[in-house]
Amino acid sequence: MGSILAGIGSFSFEEPRFLGPPLRPEPFDAPLPDLLVSFGARILGERGARDALGAPLADGYLRLLEEAAPILEAVQADPWLVHSDFNGKNLVLAREFDG
Repeated sequence: MGSILAGIGSFSFEEPRFLGPPLRPEPFDAPLPDLLVSFGARILGERGARDALGAPLADGYLRLLEEAAPILEAVQADPWLVHSDFNGKNLVLAREFDG
């Protein structure tokens, strides 16, 4: 999995962009730290998330995002492709036919 993520990260672009639908590069409309916080606030403010997590935990996650967001300033100008939501739900595994 590490080599796959490294392969993804080997692709670069002329400038940082989001890959929006249908995989067209789109410019950021705000600094990256602000985008992280606004995205988190939107998701954590939705009723489903607040009901599932409970308001104290949802608010705690938002505070964590607000505290961590400035770290992104160091990489916001880097034009490398990243997998922004790499996790177990995005893995597809299969046994090889040879065992």
